[in-house]
Amino acid sequence: MGTASSLWSELTEGDTHLPWLIFHAGAVRTSFTRAQIATRALEWAAALSRRVRPFRVGVLLPNGPDFVAAFFAAQALGAVAVPLPWPVVDGAPERLIESLRPVLARARLDVLATTSGCATIDWGVPVITAESLTPGQTVALSNNPHAFMQFTSGSTGDPRGAVISQRAALGSAR
Repeated sequence: MGTASSLWSELTEGDTHLPWLIFHAGAVRTSFTRAQIATRALEWAAALSRRVRPFRVGVLLPNGPDFVAAFFAAQALGAVAVPLPWPVVDGAPERLIESLRPVLARARLDVLATTSGCATIDWGVPVITAESLTPGQTVALSNNPHAFMQFTSGSTGDPRGAVISQRAALGSAR
């Protein structure tokens, strides 16, 4: 890693065409370059900024390129990403929102990036899905000293959030 000043600049500086992120699904291995993730992140950022100029972006997506891109979209917008745990709850949408209610109450999201299946739930904030993205869209970049908000599991009480700074996130990544 270089001398980047933010997670977004870390993603977009240097050799962006080498494999950077690898996902495995069974025997299938798919790799993505930083340039590919940045392009997808700008598409997410454009869609997010059309709804609101968010300060806190909930990211409720399965582990994969869209989770990473939506996380970096928040970075590109100067917003704070709030990664939410992908549901392990089976059944009705009410069970999903109930399982996330303690975190949602504290996170005070402005917008949620999620799947089309989760978009049918009333989250109380605008929802953006991968299907609503427009390829090739870009957005004006901004920055924020805060990178993301991480919550405890809540196993011993209500989940507690901590805002992680760009500097701390970069230090941990290096």
